[in-house]
This record gives sequence, structure tokens and C-alpha cells, in this order.
Amino acid sequence: MSSARSLKNASPSRVFVSNADGRVRSARFSRSSPFSAARKNLNEKKALVRTAAVSKKSSASPSRQLSSRRLELEREKESAERELKALFDEKKPPPPASAVAQLRNKISSLEVKQKELEENAVQEMKVNELKKLQKASEALQKAVMSKSTKKGSKLNAEDVGKMADAVEDENNALREILEIRQEELGRQRETSQIEVLELENQKLHRKLEALLSREKTLLELSHENMKEKITVSDEQVELHLQEIASEEEEATDVVESSESGPPEEDIVAERDDVSLNEVEASSAENQEEEDEEEHITEEDIWGDDDVGEEEEEEVVEVVASNEPQLVEEDVPPIQAFDEGVMDAYLDIHLDEGLKNLVSQYEEGERLRRAELALQIEESNAVSLREYEAFQTDRESYLREREGNTVCTVPPTSAVSGSEVCILLNREKATQLGASINVDDLILQARYNENQIQEHYHIAEEVKTQAGDWLMWKVEIPAHVYDMKYDFFDSSDWYLKNEEHFVLECLTQLSKEQCLAEMKLIHLQKFTKEKERLLAMAPQVSTKGGAPKSFDDDIRSKVQGIRDATMGLYNAAKIDVDDSWYIEGIAEPGKVVTLFYDAAAGHLAGCGNLVLHWGCNAWSTKGFENLFEEEAASGGGSEKGGKAEWHSVSIEIPKHAVVLDFVVSSNGRYDNNLGLDYHFPVDREENLQEFWAKQIEVEIEREGKAIEERAKQEALIKQEKKKEVEVFMAKASEKLVKRQQEIVSTDPPAPRAGKSLTLVFNVAASNLPESNSIEVAISFNRGSHPLKCSRTQMKRTEDGLFEVALPTPSDAYMMDVKFYGSYDSLDDHAGFGYHIPLEKSKVPESPQHIVHVAVEMAPVAKVGGLGDVVTSIGRAVQDMGNIVEVVLPKYDTINYDKVKGFHEIESFDWGGCTNRVFTGLVEDVQVYFIQPGNGFFDIGMIYGADWEDFPMMDSERFGFFSKAALEFMLQSGRQPDIIHCHDWSAALVAKSYWDDYNQYGLPHSSIVFTIHNMGYGQDLIAQAMQFSQKATTVSPTYAQEIVHEGPIQHSQHKFHGIRNGIDIEIWNASDDKHLPMGYDSSNSEEGKARAKRSLKDYVNLKNVDVPLVGIVSRLTLQKGVELMEHAIWTALDRGCQVVVLGSAFDEEMTQRWNEIELSLRHQHHDMARLIFAYNEPLSHLIYGGCDMILVPSMFEPCGLTQLIAMRYGTIPIVRHTGGLRDTVFDIDFDQERAKAQGIETNGFAFEGNDTGGMDYALHRAIDAWYNDKAFWNSLVSRVMDQDWSWSEPALTYLALYYAAK
Repeated sequence: MSSARSLKNASPSRVFVSNADGRVRSARFSRSSPFSAARKNLNEKKALVRTAAVSKKSSASPSRQLSSRRLELEREKESAERELKALFDEKKPPPPASAVAQLRNKISSLEVKQKELEENAVQEMKVNELKKLQKASEALQKAVMSKSTKKGSKLNAEDVGKMADAVEDENNALREILEIRQEELGRQRETSQIEVLELENQKLHRKLEALLSREKTLLELSHENMKEKITVSDEQVELHLQEIASEEEEATDVVESSESGPPEEDIVAERDDVSLNEVEASSAENQEEEDEEEHITEEDIWGDDDVGEEEEEEVVEVVASNEPQLVEEDVPPIQAFDEGVMDAYLDIHLDEGLKNLVSQYEEGERLRRAELALQIEESNAVSLREYEAFQTDRESYLREREGNTVCTVPPTSAVSGSEVCILLNREKATQLGASINVDDLILQARYNENQIQEHYHIAEEVKTQAGDWLMWKVEIPAHVYDMKYDFFDSSDWYLKNEEHFVLECLTQLSKEQCLAEMKLIHLQKFTKEKERLLAMAPQVSTKGGAPKSFDDDIRSKVQGIRDATMGLYNAAKIDVDDSWYIEGIAEPGKVVTLFYDAAAGHLAGCGNLVLHWGCNAWSTKGFENLFEEEAASGGGSEKGGKAEWHSVSIEIPKHAVVLDFVVSSNGRYDNNLGLDYHFPVDREENLQEFWAKQIEVEIEREGKAIEERAKQEALIKQEKKKEVEVFMAKASEKLVKRQQEIVSTDPPAPRAGKSLTLVFNVAASNLPESNSIEVAISFNRGSHPLKCSRTQMKRTEDGLFEVALPTPSDAYMMDVKFYGSYDSLDDHAGFGYHIPLEKSKVPESPQHIVHVAVEMAPVAKVGGLGDVVTSIGRAVQDMGNIVEVVLPKYDTINYDKVKGFHEIESFDWGGCTNRVFTGLVEDVQVYFIQPGNGFFDIGMIYGADWEDFPMMDSERFGFFSKAALEFMLQSGRQPDIIHCHDWSAALVAKSYWDDYNQYGLPHSSIVFTIHNMGYGQDLIAQAMQFSQKATTVSPTYAQEIVHEGPIQHSQHKFHGIRNGIDIEIWNASDDKHLPMGYDSSNSEEGKARAKRSLKDYVNLKNVDVPLVGIVSRLTLQKGVELMEHAIWTALDRGCQVVVLGSAFDEEMTQRWNEIELSLRHQHHDMARLIFAYNEPLSHLIYGGCDMILVPSMFEPCGLTQLIAMRYGTIPIVRHTGGLRDTVFDIDFDQERAKAQGIETNGFAFEGNDTGGMDYALHRAIDAWYNDKAFWNSLVSRVMDQDWSWSEPALTYLALYYAAK
């Protein structure tokens, strides 16, 4: 490729050429030139100082002024620090707070001035350095142009080299000056920012040296190709340098404008046909401009950007003809801004108000830590003296304090992490009385504003002549900042000092750091408790619902087998049947031959006889053997004709006491009229001893089986966890991208303690277009003490708004919200915008969430509420948070699904004793409350209103709601969030604020979720009023109900968050109810096999037609009329239909029974309706159907369509509630799906008429019949979509933070 073409294809940069009129004008040339790349990097550095104005030179030396001012500030600071230290002299009384504050403010102000002084010095140094470099470059150009007019002048490579050496000598001098300045600054530098700027200057010089080298190379190569050679001597170059220096001293003021961006550097490129006169004229004009240097504008300094296209093309050709083609490797890469350069740039542009706020905070923290270090040192010394005095002479020590009720060693304050002795004067504690058992007396300590609660028992009794004292030794945790304590005993005797006894705790950690450490320790304890529950022996349920151990269950099971077996054993010894007999010794491990006479029973004349057998009352079964027909009749008697004897040999199991069998032939059975056949086995040992050993054998065998199952489950769980992590990562990335469309930072991954530029795109926000935007900034989700008031942002050329600010070193999150015209607000719909900060001194602490609900899957499930509680709890827990659930202990609890179930405590409240049990449900820790009033021992979860019970459901669940809060209070829990679900737990919200917030649970916020507006609207309205945040289960459902009475006055805190499904439970790849596992890669084969199994299960004809499924409650809400119409429509189109449903209304039940009867007569092998709860069948329907129909009249969220898509079944839905939020029509919802970041996935219709539904149904059926390739791709597509709890869980976690 030619040089000219190479330049035309390259990105344009600036060059200078001479016009016919002799003026030097700007044009464009290839950015591939090494010269332009170096100049571009230089201009980036210039951009850091373009806004600085060079002040007039004073008669005094600037360096002397700088040193003098620096010394003056240092002396003032040292004087203030001496005064501050003098205030804390041990011999003086404590200083007034105002005096201390005044001195601290003075020191802080002086440090800010010092910092500004050093920054100005560095900026001045940069400006001077760049100016001198520019002068050197101009001198070289002027020397070349002035001598080029002399005829016959010649410039060779040696001359150019000398000129470049001269310029380099000049720069060496500059570098020596720079080193002197840097050495001067280095003596005073105290901040890391100045050090970073020093490193930046060093990098700048290295790149400037590379620039000079490239200039030299360019000049050598350019002049070698010139037809007219010119010569410039070293003396002439030196003369021009002196002239420029002289002109600089005469100039008094140069102002550089900052309105436009940094221009490209000027490069002189001579054309072959440019006359020497034109060059001379250009030089003369440039000299005239230099004479007016006091009035130079930015355009004069940086060049004119206004160049026409024709001129650009002309110059490209000129440069191409004179400039050699260079390969990319010849050009050293110019690095982008590194971290130090970025920090320096940001420091220049920081908002002064924000900069001062953060600086003052950081300085205040530094002083606080310094003072605390002194206090801790003093406290340790005092503690040592006090302990020595106490241990040396307790009698004297306590006599001095005999008038006190309580005394501590040390007396006034203690260091966190140290031990303190607390003594109670028994004689002064008159509430005690002589009858109190001191062994029951407990010191209850509360740390960090009651967020940690610990109990301590008495260490010893100290008897002195001054009185009897009770002593506790308390190890104060290392992460506490305050301590309150009281005394109480098992008889509810309580001693406290007005509110509480108080001991000051000293720690160098900030309050926020203490709370973060506390939460992390809580999380560790919480995790260990879960591990302990998992390691406990498995629990099983008994008939009465009480738990018992695994060993007890095995013993009970073996006992039942023994009783049944021994009954058969004794009967078999007496009963005689001539239709069969055995040959051989019936002993364990021996082979015997069984003869069977088919003619004696129901199998006369049948062939292919099969023996089905087992032992010990069928406790062991599953054996099958094929009979052989005997040629001659065997022994035994005949019944009504010739005997038909068949024989088979079997080996008797070693643990058999009785052998059990039946005989079949082609589906017909002889089971001895329902009694089965049995014969005893002769055993040598005593049968009582055998059964005792059998218990141990069964325990060992079952234990190994459980262990093996646990290993397999762990492997499967690990694989599922990986999938969840992938979905979680994608969901997190999706939410981050959405936020970055509105709010972003530079750098993209900011660090705590560093500066950043915050950028706001008002066009993408919900604010109106505005020329003025303010931002309010806080940190650590509002918990950080630094709050920045509303700050004006600067508008950029591209319509964005930005502000540069520093961040505190102990901030892990920056929180922002924006204000536009007319005080309009964008705070991300109440969630706020949050930007993580890396490498913070303080970690983000986990949240502690307690769910209060009356349902939880799978132990106490009625509807979708139970699924949500389990799934959202586990999803948020998996993100590193503490999640607990409080649930009523129904007598219908399925304890097989609870790991480590056991009773832990009880509390008296509500007129009865409330027992508390705990265990893990789906890896979430659950606390079951069983009140003594029997509210939850009625054999059901809901339904007391319709039964003959002396209580209503509202009474039962109201009692439970308050009991859950009482349990939290009495167990010492201090959750961040109490999340109550639906009307049945709505009373939690009001009860918390009325009875618990001011009485021991001060740190919680209430989140309330509406699962269905159809019940308990009065309770829902009350919960909406008293909750801090409220949600429902999908965005569209939230819009549908937001104006209803219970919600209309609380719209500002009401959000719709879509439900998800538990992808570990609903997973086609390892679903045990499917004939084979499958995913999107083999969905065609997997669904074909599931379809065949489903048809076999419900006895449908095996034909290749679309199979439409319905899994639903048969109620008006679910659109039963549309369902009925769709069934007949699908059958008319040749489809098959399977319905799994349940009706609770008598009239509805009768109607669907009639439909089932009609379908059975007209389409017996094409449609099947099943009215029952059948979990395995539901899985087969989701896996085996091609389409799933969900025509609900209203649907808060809906799980059916989500599960169906997980199994590759295409949904046909009515657009309402959560159905609209999850199903995007193939033909009409492309844009809406794109906005959500997914692809279309189903068929939908609006309205509630049959015409709309027919349109959607027919489109789906047509797609199946007409384009199987598209249909299969659609199946794979929906299987890969994420409808898990990943994204909803992230949203809920953000909501929990926003509720605080």
C-alpha cells in the first residue's frame, strides 16, 4: 500500500503547511506518524494545566516566596499542635470542648492551606516546564526557516543532529532546574497525592525525551528527501533561543483559555514546490505575532482548527510524498493516563466544596484515632493500677466503695477486647433478698446499642468486713463501642440503675467498623449453627407429629416387620395348601425348588407363569423368576382335573424368616384370594436374638444408604449451585448496565480514598430536561457519618452532567440521587443509585433478615406464598446474608423435610407457654412456635373459620404475629429487616411500632409483601401504613392495584418485584419424575420421551400432534371459561389436551365433572382431565406438553408459566399481572422484550374474550404444525432464559437496604 493511501485511511491529526500567501495554516495528517503520537501525549499533559493563568512576575523570587510561605504555615501548625497537646496535660483539669474544637479547626485549616500551596507549586512547575519545551521547539523551527532563504544553504543529517543536541542540552538544564524544585518540594511533602504527582512528572520527562528523539528522526528523514537543502549552524540555533528567552522576560501576562479542548500539536511540513520566499514571509508574520505576546489568545497559542476538506486532501498528498512509511512496531506506544495521572487530573478539577468536606472528615478521623490511641494508652495504665490495687488488697479497695451498689475494675472505662471485673454490693442490692440463689444470678450485658446481648454467670463471691460482694469477670468483645448491663435471675428478679448500668468502652474502630465486625461475627456463628444442625441425627415424624430420632424410627420399623412376619410364620406352619410345595431345605442361603399347580387356581391353562416373591411380610421384595413347565405331574393332589405343575428354583435370602410369593400370567394374578402365599424358613438361631441383631443391621444399612444419598445429593447440589451462580452473575451485570445508562463514573471501578468523576445522563433518567442538575451524595448506604449536601454538577458538551470529588477511605459504597428543575428528584424509584468503592477500610456488613409467614414450602405449603418465602430466603442468604424464618408449628408439619429438628427454648407470653423448635428447611434456619393454647393443633393451616373450632384464622395468625416479635425480643435478636408476608402476618408491622420498637427492638425496619389482594384488606391497609417498604409479586400487578384503598396512600414506598422459581427444584436435567434428564442442548429428545411417558401415564393415544397442558386451580380467577373454550378449540385443531386441576366450590366441581364426562365420551384417547393433587404428574405435564395455557383473569405473578418455560413448554397466556412481566409475545413484544434484555418467548392475548384467546392459541398451534425447526429453537430459547430468583433477590436486597 502506498504512503498516500496509508495516510488517507489513518485517523487525522494536525500539520502545518505554507499557503500561497505565505501564512502557515493547519491541516490534517496521519495519526500513524510517530511525531503526532508523541505530540498527542504531550497535549494530554498540557490539558492538566490549560486552565491555569500565569501571573505577572514579581520582583522577588517565586521560589523564595514559596519557601517563606511554607515555613510560615509550618510554624503556625506546630504552634497550634503544641497548644492542643498542652490542653491534655495530666496535671491540668479536662479542657473545655470549645477550646479543643477551635484548635482542631485551626490545625485542619492550616493543613488544607499547606496542601493547596504544594499543589500550586507543582502546577507552576508543570507550566514552566512545558513553556520552555515549546520555546526550544520554536527556536529550532525559526532557525531552520531563517536560514532557508539563503541561496545554496544546505542542511545535512549531521547539522540536524547538532541542532537536536542543542535542544536536548536546553532540556537537560530544564531537568536540573526541575530536580531542584522537586527536591525543595520533597522536603515538605506529607501526602501521597504529592508523591503521585512527582511520579507523574518523571513519566512526563521520559516521554518528552522520546518526543525529542522522534523529532530528530523526523527532521533527518524529511530533509534527506528535500530537493533544496538548507544548513543551520549551532550558533544560529543558540541565537534564536536567546531571542525567545528575551521576549519571554518582556512578556508580563499570558492567559490560556479553557473553553475548548486541547488541540493537536503544530507540525511544520514543507512541500517540494513551496518557495523559500513563502517560508520567509511566514516566518516574518510569526515574528510579528510574537511581538504581541501580552495579548495572545488560546487560538493563537494552540492553532486554528478551521481547515477545509480540499486543504486536508492537499496536505495529505504533501506529507505522503515527503514522509517515509513506518511500520507500527517502529512507534513506541503512548500509554493512556495511568492511575497517578488520573488522580492528578481529578485533583485539579475537584469540586471545592466536596473536596473540603471529605478532607475535613478524613482529618477529623485521623485526630479522633490519635486521641483514642492516647485515651486507650491512659486507660490501660489506669486499668493496670486498679487491678494491682484490687488484687493486692481487696478489703481496702472495696471499703472505699462500700457505699456503691456496683463497682467496676477499672472504674470508669475499659478498652474493648480487655477483661473487666464487675462487683455487685449485695447489701445495697435490696431487691435481692436473702432467699435468692446466687448461682442463678446472671449479668446481662448489651453492647453496641443493644445489638449484641451476652449473659455471664458469677465468677466468685467476695466477702469482706465492708460487706459481701458478688463478682463477674466479663471479657468485653473487641468490636464494641458501648456497654450497658443489668442483673436478673431465674425468678425474674431484675436490678438496673434507672435505665441501665453503663461502662464506657474505648476502641479505635469507628462505630460503623464495629457494627460491620459484629455482623460478620454473627454471620460466622450463624453458619456454624447451620452446620451443627446438618450434622445432627436425622429426624422423622411419628403419627402424633412429634419428632423422634433416626434410631428410634428404625427400631419401630423393624418391630412392625417382626410382628407382621411372625404372624405369617406361625400361620404358615399350620396352613396346608396342595396347590404348591417346595423341594429342598428351606434354610437361609439354600436353593429350593418351588412347584406350583396352575390348575388349582385362577391360572389354569395359562402359560408364561412368573413368580413374584420376597420375604418377611414383603419388607424385602422385587424378585421375579420364570416358571418352567413340568413334563409329568408332580406331587400333591389334583383339584377337579389333571394338575398343571410348574417349577422354579430360588435362593432363600439370608435374613428371611418367611418367604412371600404370588404367581402371575400376562397380567392375571393368583394371590391366594388376597392373602398371598407364605412358607416359613428354618433358622438355627433364636428368632428373638435374630430380630435384635436385625435392628442393628438395619440401622447400619440405612445409615450407609443415607450417607450415599447425601453424597449424591451434594454432587447434584454443587452442579445446581454453579448454575445459580452463573445466573446471579448475569443478573448482577444486567442491573449494573441498566444503572450505568444513567449514572457512571470515571474510572469505571473507583476506589475508596481516591477521586472520581461522577457522570449523570439526564436524558436516560426520569428527570425532565434541565440545564441545572444537583447531586446529593452519601456513603455506605447512608450509614456513613459524612453527608454531602446538594452540589451543582457541570454540564459537558455532549449534554451530560458531571462532578469530580474525592471519596473517604472508609467508604465501600457511594450513594447518589439527583435533583432537576422544579426540585424534581431521581432516586431510582426510592432505591437510590449505589456505586461500589473498592479497597475500603470498612467491609460491607451482611444484612440480618427475619421472615414472618404462615406458609413455607415444602413443610407447610398451601399456595405460592410458601414457595416465595423459601426461595427468596435462600437466594438472599446465598448472597452472604443472615436469613431466618419464623413459622407456626402446625401439627401437620412434614418433619421429614426438616433437618436437625429439635426443641431449643420456650417463653411465656399471651397467657400461655410458647415452645420453640428449630431446624433447617431447604438450608434456611426456621423457628417453629408452638403456643400452649392449641391454635395450631387443629389439623390444618387455613380453614378454622369454616370448622367447629372456638377461634378464627385471623385470631390464630394475629396471635402468631405478636408471638414472633416476642420471640425475637426474648431471644436477643436484633434483625435489620423484619419481612412479613400477606394479610396473615400483616399485624407484625403495627405491633412492632406500637409495642417493640421502643422496648428492646429498636434497630429493625419493616418490609411487607402482598401476595394476593383478595383477602384481609383491612390488615393489608394497616401493614402498608406501618411498613417502611412494601412490595407485591410483579411490577404489572403493582400497577393494577396501586390505586386500591389499602395502597393508594402509600404509593411512594410500594414496589412490584417479580417472583422467581427455585431452579434447583424445577430442573429438567435431573428431575426424577421424567424418563430422562434434558436441557436446551437435547430438548427435542428429552421432551419427546417425556411426552410419550405422559401419554402412557394418562392413557392418551400415541400420535404426533401438539399436546396442550393446563395445571391450575379451577376458579373464576384462573379463567375457567376460557380454559373450557380452549380445550374444545385445541381438540378441533387435532391437538391433545391434559388438565391437572382442583375445584373447591361445589358448583365448579360439578361443572368440571360434566366437562370430563363429555370429553371421555367424545375424545377418550385425545383428552384427559384429572382432579387431584399429583406432584409427579405435574412434572410430567411441564416436561411432556408442547404448550401450557394460563388464561387468568388476574394473576399477581404466576409460577406455572415460569416452570413451563424452564422445561421447554411454550406458554399461552392472558396479559395480566406477572404473566405480562414474564411472557413476551413472539409477534408483538419484540421491543418490550428487548428493553428487558431478553428474547420473545410465548403467545399472549389481551382482553377476556374467547376471540383474543383463540388468536393466540391458533398462532401457537400453527407454529407447531408449520415450522418445527422454529418451534424447536423456541423451546431451546425459553429453557435458557433466567426465571430464577437471581435478579429478584438482588432487587429485594437493594430494597432491604433502602428500607433502613
